[in-house]
Amino acid sequence: MSYEMCQSLHKLGWHVVCFMPDVNIEEGYNPDFEVVKLAGHKGHIWEQTTLRRHLKKIGSPLFINLFGLGVIGYKNQIVTVHDIAYSVNKEWFSFSYRTCYSMFLPILTRQARLVLTVSEFSKKEIIKEFSIPSDKIFIFSPAPKSRPHTDTDAGIDGKYVIAVSSMDPRKNFKTLVEAYKKRPDDGVKLIVVGGAAKIYGETNIQNTEKRIKFLGRVSDERLEALYRNASLYVCTSLYEGFGIPALEAMQYGCPVAVSDIEIFHEVLGDNAVYFNPNDTTDIAEKISFALSKKYDEIDKNRLIEHSKKYNMDFSAKKLSEKLKTLL
Repeated sequence: MSYEMCQSLHKLGWHVVCFMPDVNIEEGYNPDFEVVKLAGHKGHIWEQTTLRRHLKKIGSPLFINLFGLGVIGYKNQIVTVHDIAYSVNKEWFSFSYRTCYSMFLPILTRQARLVLTVSEFSKKEIIKEFSIPSDKIFIFSPAPKSRPHTDTDAGIDGKYVIAVSSMDPRKNFKTLVEAYKKRPDDGVKLIVVGGAAKIYGETNIQNTEKRIKFLGRVSDERLEALYRNASLYVCTSLYEGFGIPALEAMQYGCPVAVSDIEIFHEVLGDNAVYFNPNDTTDIAEKISFALSKKYDEIDKNRLIEHSKKYNMDFSAKKLSEKLKTLL
């Protein structure tokens, strides 16, 4: 999301300079904007030391933090808070991650000139959590990543349901696996895409079913092929700030079945099948129901058109107008 927003702001004529640690830029990213690598530490320590020193050295310009925590004590900045999941359930994140965000995010949101977030739901959560005024929070909607069509093989035989996410406990994969086991073996596989990270708590997923496969991280090319050929996208998440993967699936006309939580109703509306994410029977039944529906070209085009409502260029234009009021 950070990369796409910088690209869009650059196209609008902004002089965008992206500061990053001295690491390799991931394959597939070809920024048109200026990138400055700052040698030093990594992660939050890099933000609070190397980045802080450089910002002060160049005259303390307006700094927009689209990813990460932000620079504590640097007042000429805009911070981004996607959600407050770290405070909702302590089991979802590591102790160090939870402690860091609990200590510093309240300070950063008070000190920042503006707080960016991704949905009305997250805005309400931020106001409740940090007691900051509504007019200090600006919503810009993320957009599903546009992946060029390739001839890459999905590598899955037959029909399958796809779930895409990091191995984060709040994504509720353990419940999804248990729910899928309740479904009759109709030959439809469950394919889970995504890797683990140190910041998350333990998921403790036990799977012995041959029809359920965990692929880990995959390339953009293979993910595009997996979305394109899936019969259904499913998400059993307990808490989200937005929910990009569901919109990514919709880009390919893929039907979606998701948790009956507030944010998905905001983002997806009546374009999804909803289930209780804590009820394995309901999840299993709704997956089967969604798979049994006949989706024609009109239905698929409706899903595609809905995904197009979330456009990074449009979000960048909104943010651009807001930035002009701060300069």
